[in-house]
Amino acid sequence: MGTYSCSGTVFATSDGSNASVVAAGSERTGTAQLRCSNGTWLWVSGTCDGKVVSTQAATGLSLACSHSDPVRSKWIGWYVADLKRCADVDGLEWWVAQYNSNNGCLASTNYDGYGSKDACFRANFQISAGSSFTEVQSTGHIASLDEYNVCGPRGAYPWSNVFGDGAKCKYRP
Repeated sequence: MGTYSCSGTVFATSDGSNASVVAAGSERTGTAQLRCSNGTWLWVSGTCDGKVVSTQAATGLSLACSHSDPVRSKWIGWYVADLKRCADVDGLEWWVAQYNSNNGCLASTNYDGYGSKDACFRANFQISAGSSFTEVQSTGHIASLDEYNVCGPRGAYPWSNVFGDGAKCKYRP
């Protein structure tokens, strides 16, 4: 949230003429209609907003917000529920490999006391997330360091509709 500032180039024209401009720069999107009045451009109407880009474009990080494989889909759901973000593909693949090979959560140990394979892996996932998980629990939003890692220093991660928009970032004002 906030007020965005956009800029663009307007070429000289005669008094009373109208001009349309498009926002300049890689972080903004918008258009405006201007009118020339006695050598001064007057704003008539327009929009200015932060450009929405993929996390891949913002930081090079690929996120998965859905998957047809039930195990990957389960893990993506845990990422969204516990970290308020979609799963980074490398992390997702690592956790799925651990889960599928029963690495660390075994029936013989009553799943480390958690009672089920899913409960054991999810607890280990939350523990490994450390301060990110703790921050999410107190704020209800993606942890600030995770947001920085996913969207970069000028990007914002969606706080709602993570499953639909979670592989995107929006440039801040």
